[in-house]
Amino acid sequence: EKLNAYHYLIRVLAASRKYQETISKVMFVLEELGENIPKEITADLVLRESKETEAALCNYSEPELLGLPLMTDRRARTKILMLTEAMSVAYRGTPFLLPILVYRMIKLSLEHGLCDISSVAFCSLGALMVTAREDFEGGYRMGRVAIEIMKRFDAERLISTVYTGVYGNIFIWKEPFQAGLDKHIEAYERGTYVGDMNSALHHYGQYVGLALWACGENLSELEETIRIFLRRAIQYKQQATSSTITVFHSQTIKLIGSNNEDSYSTFFHCSEDEFFQRAQQNKGNILCRFVCHSRMFIALYKGDMDVAAKWYMTSKHKYPRGMNPRFSGGLVSEFLEGLVSFHFARSDNTDEPWAELGESSMKRLKKWTESSTWNFANKLYLLEAEYYVFVGDETRALEKYQASIAVAKDHRFVHEEGLAHDKTASFHIHHGRKSDALFHFAQARKCYLSWGARALVKVMDDKISSLSTAESK
Repeated sequence: EKLNAYHYLIRVLAASRKYQETISKVMFVLEELGENIPKEITADLVLRESKETEAALCNYSEPELLGLPLMTDRRARTKILMLTEAMSVAYRGTPFLLPILVYRMIKLSLEHGLCDISSVAFCSLGALMVTAREDFEGGYRMGRVAIEIMKRFDAERLISTVYTGVYGNIFIWKEPFQAGLDKHIEAYERGTYVGDMNSALHHYGQYVGLALWACGENLSELEETIRIFLRRAIQYKQQATSSTITVFHSQTIKLIGSNNEDSYSTFFHCSEDEFFQRAQQNKGNILCRFVCHSRMFIALYKGDMDVAAKWYMTSKHKYPRGMNPRFSGGLVSEFLEGLVSFHFARSDNTDEPWAELGESSMKRLKKWTESSTWNFANKLYLLEAEYYVFVGDETRALEKYQASIAVAKDHRFVHEEGLAHDKTASFHIHHGRKSDALFHFAQARKCYLSWGARALVKVMDDKISSLSTAESK
């Protein structure tokens, strides 16, 4: 009964967003149970426990992990439950603690057998593997194990939690982005059914981010969906989720070209700048970084590279990602940051090491493409095209532009197909081929119209008009 009382208190503290108090109480309970976690977590400690966990896992094949016996030790079961409670809040303020909690959960599962919560342990380990070391194969293996453990225990109550890691952080490195959309809706529905509204509504944010940033789903249809999701998040007083979805909604209506609505004033009764200032005052670094990326996205697609660079640098210098897991939007941001970097590498702007930043993004995209050609090849080709423009190799640049367009079309990334056409048109203008540029601007317009981005259609119309007028003179 004493443990039940502590568990209830911990959940109340977490729900009240008293994260440090939550962690302190969990650490106290764990110490009482004989699971001692150092108060000061260093990088060396994280590395040491990481190596120990990897060494232990090397002794097991995937079938052997799934064949581990049931966890029958009540003390071990209580420990893994407490570790899960701490893990749910650790990423918000004590990021180095998070991997230690995961490694301890894995250790308990290997030593004492599996329980339903072991599925959370393995999906969390997979998320760490793809985030910290970009071990996509290893993370993918852990993701599959997590799903099978959940099935073994018929742990429907954990679907929303497990799917966050598996389909939000892990499978995006291996499987087509589009494959995750239905999984996030399923996770919301299952989470709602079992009363886990916090995790359930989190999948709304993941679904919208995946649909908007990564998949290029039709914006008009998506805006209606986002509006429904946002009202539900506000209704259930999910501040973090409703804030995130508001940024998505604002981004969507800006792309659609709606001048009659402002998401921030409608749902938060403030301006976009005031929203950003509140996030800064509340030290909401994740939300601040998210706002910066959203503004960079809009500016880049509209061709305002100075503004795109401003928000890229604000994010980079003030709100670095750190150890936080990557979601699909973060992967797309890396691609966009590379485009910004190569653009300014060709200019006289020397405030930042633009060429180095662009090459760093391109290097990452090369590795990511080895893991998932479907998700990343078109992005890599466009970065390579911009790189070859930078070094003056016109022939190879054109080859890469054409490859990016073709792959984006084949893989149904209509928004990025439009972006590749737009960049190709600018390339042709630079080399005096106005008719070729007009063709690619027209194709970009067609893509953006299909996407539902009327604001970008107008941008293309202006470019076509300006170029046609110049050509007729």
